[in-house]
Amino acid sequence: MEVTFREFGELPGLLYLRPEPAAALVEMTRRIESAWPSHLHHRGAFDDVLPHLTVAVGASAAEREEITADVRPLLPLTAKLTAIWIVVFDGARWERRATLPLHP
Repeated sequence: MEVTFREFGELPGLLYLRPEPAAALVEMTRRIESAWPSHLHHRGAFDDVLPHLTVAVGASAAEREEITADVRPLLPLTAKLTAIWIVVFDGARWERRATLPLHP
């Protein structure tokens, strides 16, 4: 599956790139949740799935502006997704728990 990143998005403390097509990634997330309902994305804290590529976490407004200015000229970026990583945050670090290959 190929995705393209054309624009930034921001949430409190998070700068990210929005992937297109997002709907396919939302569907994949929902299917994974159906297979493992005890392991909802973000521990079920959010109803909506927000596919994204994290660029910065906890950066100041000035740092986010600098990062955006540096990365924007490189957009759009296109990537081929070959696998889904299931990652878990333990409060200190992220750990990959599973890799689900995507078939062409």
